[in-house]
Amino acid sequence: MDGPYDAPVRVRIYGQASGDAQPFGDADRPENRPRIRSFVTWNVPAADPWEPGMIRRTPNLARVVQEIVSRPDWRPYQEMAFIFKTVAAAPGPHRRVIGFERPVWHPGSEHAARRVIRYVGAPLPPRPTPISTSQPCPVRWMQARGLDLPDLSVLEAARARLSQTPAGRRYVALYYAHGPALMRLLQQDPQTRQALAEALRQWQPVLQAWVEGRDA
Repeated sequence: MDGPYDAPVRVRIYGQASGDAQPFGDADRPENRPRIRSFVTWNVPAADPWEPGMIRRTPNLARVVQEIVSRPDWRPYQEMAFIFKTVAAAPGPHRRVIGFERPVWHPGSEHAARRVIRYVGAPLPPRPTPISTSQPCPVRWMQARGLDLPDLSVLEAARARLSQTPAGRRYVALYYAHGPALMRLLQQDPQTRQALAEALRQWQPVLQAWVEGRDA
């Protein structure tokens, strides 16, 4: 959280009326997205002050999630979007949270807003990509839409090797920092998607040799 703030806040948390929500952008903001009918109210009293680096949890969003997954256009592992709307605008102080795009420089990725969903019942089928990350990943976004990509396990291995050094970690952070912008570009331009998929296929043998230590 960002702060310090202690203004009382009351917001409603909606889900986007879509079975596969796309990333938000400057020209496609949350307030312009269609909302489902269900919502969850989050009351934050003045007695609960926020200071920099603090972490708070929203109320249980199961009602909102259930309406999204009950849609005919929803499939496992497709994206969801949640929209926070103030119940009554109040003058004066406000509160803020750290979005996913800010922790690259302040105060750190561990403070980014996260969505946590716990499933009860039969297990889900295997995830269609071996890259497991809460960060915005353009390649993962492409594979989820059925594009012909190479075995992405080599990309995960390359990321793991890069993360072993400070310089490599900076490259990884840079990739995720620009992830939302790259996904907007890929969403808008089919030729760019195909070009990236072809580049990944051509680079796969090189990356495979590198992660196996055969690049010398």
